[in-house]
Amino acid sequence: MKLPALGISTTSRKGGQNLSLLIVLIVAIGLSVSTQEFLSGENTHNLVVQITPLLLVALGQAVVVLTGGLDVSVGAVIGLSAVIITLPIDPNLALALVVASALVIGVVNGLAVGALGIHPIIATLSTSTIVTGIALTLRPTPGGDVPLWLDRLVGTDVFGLPVELFWSLAAIAIGLALLQRSRLGLQIHAIGGSQSNARLAGIKVLRTQVLAYVICSMFAAAAGLFLASRISDGDAIVGLPFTLMSITAVALGGVQFTGGLGSATGVLFGCLLLGFLSNGMNLLNVSPFLQSIVSGLLLLIAIAFTRRKTIGI
Repeated sequence: MKLPALGISTTSRKGGQNLSLLIVLIVAIGLSVSTQEFLSGENTHNLVVQITPLLLVALGQAVVVLTGGLDVSVGAVIGLSAVIITLPIDPNLALALVVASALVIGVVNGLAVGALGIHPIIATLSTSTIVTGIALTLRPTPGGDVPLWLDRLVGTDVFGLPVELFWSLAAIAIGLALLQRSRLGLQIHAIGGSQSNARLAGIKVLRTQVLAYVICSMFAAAAGLFLASRISDGDAIVGLPFTLMSITAVALGGVQFTGGLGSATGVLFGCLLLGFLSNGMNLLNVSPFLQSIVSGLLLLIAIAFTRRKTIGI
């Protein structure tokens, strides 16, 4: 698939996913040698559970990053979604409100960045503060009950496999179809490469930017539903750690923060690498404080190696 006016092909915009895969394999082999528990069935199940919500958020984050933006409101959207779905109202209405709220947040973020020209970090940080405040107003402390239909979609086995695996497979399939196989994906990459060239090619830049932020919020809302079911209640701040984690996973997956280069497959590798490292450090009894230092260093290193000589974040 190719956008003729821009010369962008599906093979030229995948970013550093091959390097990410190589690092994932090296880390997996190293952890397998370091601790026998890493390859155990129980630990493999834990890995899938840990990586699934991160993959959901990171795929949405990647869509925005590919346009040259960034969304630091994803953690707040996760928390709000977890709160709304556990409110004492009709489950169908609660689900509709989750979708509607994610849609509104995405539109507001997209318009703030695309139409008003506010820096993505400032725009989405403002949104994050507002959304977190709303979530805490609705539920100041964790509580509530998860709808039965959602409870059945998490924490069970299907054909002997954890159902969380199917959440991940569905997420990556959607990500691949969107970013690698759709015209919208081509337009997202094109805008990240050069907004002026994208306009000359007839792409509606503002509409595409808004759609990117809406998609990001929808993925974050899905992660909120997943986490609410996992912890069996609504917690307004449950998603806050995923803001930095999603950015780190995207960077580790070879997605360029100047926009235009990256893939859903790379994001998967980034999530696997972050998940493997976190899980491995837990198995090796590494201090949580040291783990935070490692995560921060990984983000710095990943961004340093994916820089490009163009203006971006």
